[in-house]
Amino acid sequence: MSRFLFPVVFIALAIIIAGINRGFDFSDEGLYSFLADPHQANEGGIFNYDLFFKLFYQLSGFEFGIIGIRFLRLFSYFAGAWALAVFWKNTCSEKVISLEVYLLALLGLFAGYAFLPPGISYNSISVVLACFWLAIISKKENHWIDSLILGFILGLLFYVKITSCLILGSLTLGISVYKGEFNWKLIPGLIIPFLAMEFIFLLFLKETGVIRILDGLELIGFRKDYGYGLLFKYLIVGVFWLILVFIPFWVAGYFSQKSRSKARLFLFPGLIILVLIFTSTYITDEWNHGVLLVTVAVLGYVLGKKGFSNLSPSQRLSGILLIGMPFFLFFGSNVYWLRLGIHYWVFWIFGLMILVSGFPPIVQNRLKAGIAIVSLALVINGIWMSPFGQEPLWNASQAWDYGAGKNILLSQKQVDLLKDLKVKTDKYSNDQVIAVYRIPGILYLLDKNSPKSPGYWSRGHLNSYFPDGVSADLFIYSPSDSLPAGEWDTFKKQQYAMPNGEEIQVLWK
Repeated sequence: MSRFLFPVVFIALAIIIAGINRGFDFSDEGLYSFLADPHQANEGGIFNYDLFFKLFYQLSGFEFGIIGIRFLRLFSYFAGAWALAVFWKNTCSEKVISLEVYLLALLGLFAGYAFLPPGISYNSISVVLACFWLAIISKKENHWIDSLILGFILGLLFYVKITSCLILGSLTLGISVYKGEFNWKLIPGLIIPFLAMEFIFLLFLKETGVIRILDGLELIGFRKDYGYGLLFKYLIVGVFWLILVFIPFWVAGYFSQKSRSKARLFLFPGLIILVLIFTSTYITDEWNHGVLLVTVAVLGYVLGKKGFSNLSPSQRLSGILLIGMPFFLFFGSNVYWLRLGIHYWVFWIFGLMILVSGFPPIVQNRLKAGIAIVSLALVINGIWMSPFGQEPLWNASQAWDYGAGKNILLSQKQVDLLKDLKVKTDKYSNDQVIAVYRIPGILYLLDKNSPKSPGYWSRGHLNSYFPDGVSADLFIYSPSDSLPAGEWDTFKKQQYAMPNGEEIQVLWK
């Protein structure tokens, strides 16, 4: 099987690298880029991994650009695939790491390129950290050094996505109790790495993650898109659709061992439900959720047919963790689960591989081949054909210089827009210019920094940072929300067409 997977991985990798210096999304990728910019403020930040970029810059003087953070994500996926291969070795009691498993893990992680921009982000980092968490937690015997490694992983998650840190931290304690390995020495091991990181940040940067989070708790109340009710809604809606697909396929799997005719009675309506749910949830140009729906259907069928009965206790625990991991990592996200879920698809892939480990080799190989082909299709579509927030990537052929000697290839429409905006913004200092809403990437490419926060996603978000009003002299305004209070009649105004068909307005004194 490795002979088939290796060329698929090579093709996928070539596609990713060929697009690594092309295109740029003004919204989310602008946020990712600012979080990697050591000069960008992030007061009361929800995501605080920018502290590591700031520390690295202070120690080395090196500043990552767009291409740099894209390579970081790619390299992190290679590391995450290795961690998953170690996890598989531990779970299945194999003597060495399997190349086939490693390649399959890499393809599963590459599927994350199907949604959102290709730069390193809190979503991609949390997935890779979860891979390492699984590698350590799956060890047959844990030593004191393992608790320190787990503490380091959880500490990193605190800065990346605090909800994931809390959930995986609770699971760490729960699993240690379940395995009968819990002792109070585990607690210091989990806490010491985090305290060390906080001390280093305080020493070199004069700020810490805890200080940021405490400040952010007050600010987050102004953000309707991060309200607790909505965060639960985004998760529950996804779970609801998945359960509707899962149930008929589980019943079909259950009856498949007793009566094929009864199994078909449930397979047919199950397929109809799957198609109806896919079409009713097809609210954007993305079709990635179809992959998730098909995967949960296969999971349902296999669980109905075999369940966990043919698995060892360690495999059973690993299977449960893998099936639940997408939900553990998702919580705290302000995007619907079916859109973001493709980032976590790799865990369901490995959950399936554990469940079918007792099936005939031909069934397992067909499943792996199908996963590889689907992953390649997701990479081609997400990188080149429908890159997030952009035109197809082959239109990105015009060089744009930004920062200190950095450049990126953009579409002609993007370059024309940036040229016009640069003439206006160059007259103003950083603290006089602001971009609202959901367009921080424009400021990033214009060599400006966003005041106080890497980006503003709504009026409530903006007002939380400027309760007394915004005093900027130039506004780049995307009308996804209303402007804050101000004397806008005194400002000059000009409309611009965005490359994605939307419009922005520039207001200046």
